[in-house]
Amino acid sequence: WLQLPRPAAVSGKRATMQTATGQQLFVTALLPANATLTAVNTNEQHTEATAAANDPMKVRLRVDAPGDPKAVRFLHVLQGADAGAPADAATALKSEDGAFEGAVVAGTAVLFPVNAGATVTQLAYVAPAGVTRHLITGLTPSAGYAVQTAAVAGGVRITVQPGGTQKADSGGVLVIDSGAAAVMLAFLPLVGQ
Repeated sequence: WLQLPRPAAVSGKRATMQTATGQQLFVTALLPANATLTAVNTNEQHTEATAAANDPMKVRLRVDAPGDPKAVRFLHVLQGADAGAPADAATALKSEDGAFEGAVVAGTAVLFPVNAGATVTQLAYVAPAGVTRHLITGLTPSAGYAVQTAAVAGGVRITVQPGGTQKADSGGVLVIDSGAAAVMLAFLPLVGQ
């Protein structure tokens, strides 16, 4: 569930909400791959009963994993935009061994570990052409990593291994920049059961 101040319009994997002044919020569901979005654009009795007093968030966006799975990973990209601006394309990204999943948006790739705390001996993935910034989370804080890049069909293959000179920050995030201006993005992976 995502609380919204105004009704959302759903089209496939994306919901769009527009504020009273025209600003937009785009919510793109990337995981699970078969996610369904439903705009609950009315003040249903359940919504009224669970909202805080004077809460400006009056409607909800619901994302479901069809088939009632016992475990599921949710990944959404939330983008704010000015009135009339289009949403940036958002695509899912996965490491070759499936141990990391994430997204590519506006030239930035972000990867999250599937299992928090797992030891990374090698991480490899192919980022599409045009990605200029990579944020890899869930690594050992302040540890050094060796990063190798190689051009491949459709993009660049990134390989990350412990023991190099590129340092993860104190939160375990390794930033790999290849020159373009950075774009601030917030990715919120949610694990539900």
